[in-house]
Amino acid sequence: MNMRFFSLLSLAFVVCLSSAVVAQDAGRGRGRGGPGFGGRGGLGDIGGALELMGLLRMEEVRKEVDMSAETYEAISESMPNMRELLGSEGDRAASLKAANTKAQETLDEVLSPEHQRRLMGLLVQRNGSRAATNDLIAKEIGLDEAGVKKVQEAMTQASEGMREKMRELFTPDGDREKIREAMQEMTKEVDQAVAAVLTPAQKKALEDLKGTKFEFPENQGFAGRRGPGAGGRGPGAGAGGRGRRGGGTDN
Repeated sequence: MNMRFFSLLSLAFVVCLSSAVVAQDAGRGRGRGGPGFGGRGGLGDIGGALELMGLLRMEEVRKEVDMSAETYEAISESMPNMRELLGSEGDRAASLKAANTKAQETLDEVLSPEHQRRLMGLLVQRNGSRAATNDLIAKEIGLDEAGVKKVQEAMTQASEGMREKMRELFTPDGDREKIREAMQEMTKEVDQAVAAVLTPAQKKALEDLKGTKFEFPENQGFAGRRGPGAGGRGPGAGAGGRGRRGGGTDN
């Protein structure tokens, strides 16, 4: 599958899954806002270290930060099942905060500050300006809580108009070319919306954080979009394909 198309397909999946999470919260009387790219109540709430851990699902990323298979296996066992965490009847925000705290402690134990920064850079390469909603990246680029909220609101507003269109296109006999074009349009609109609320200094810091270009594997599932263990325990499995330094990004 074409890597650009696969990346955009992953992005569209985030919209659909984020909407489902919000709908689930609303049904429990806990909705906190409209769904979208990282809007309050959406997948952006996962954030922080859990998103970085999600990137480690890809073998190529683990090699990039010098993480051994043994270390990855050990931390996989220590992390929560994200599907259960997001679907719990309790306080999801509190559960995610606790899980992020544990994930950060784990990263501090197994990765140097330089390698953690590299993970943040890979997340920016992977998610584009949308990565600014990640707590760790927001801090790195000087984006305060109010700024993060503005970014989340911009992402939500930009994606709202596209969700229904995406639902109509995602059918068994959907036109792949139309899907690709719609996803490219959605990605562009969301990135432009986020860029509009970032200061020039913040945009430069975000760009600098990317570091050396990294080519993500084609058959990577939704790793890095869903956070660790979205379908199981820990950062999960399912990383495939081959990645290498110096290639193009999927943003």
